[in-house]
Amino acid sequence: MARDRSVSQAGYDLHVLRLPGGRRRLANVHKLLRLAAAYEADHGRDVRGFIDHATAEVEAEAREAEGRLVADAAGRPGDEADRAAHRAGLRTPPGRPRKR
Repeated sequence: MARDRSVSQAGYDLHVLRLPGGRRRLANVHKLLRLAAAYEADHGRDVRGFIDHATAEVEAEAREAEGRLVADAAGRPGDEADRAAHRAGLRTPPGRPRKR
């Protein structure tokens, strides 16, 4: 893909890889390039439209991740509830029966 070559030819990939979390950051650059290519194929070249589209994608992913965290906490109350009770100086998390 021409965009991938541009990132490499400019040396941006090497720059990003040297940063903390470089592999993850470079993966994000490649994801953004894929999103741009898909958007362009469907909607043509529209920078403002792409920015709006990419922003909506990021917000949707954040909501999904937050939903998973809430579901995990609700699905496995023991771990987090035990840690919260310990931080609060309680022996048993509120609303949880004591073990006998």
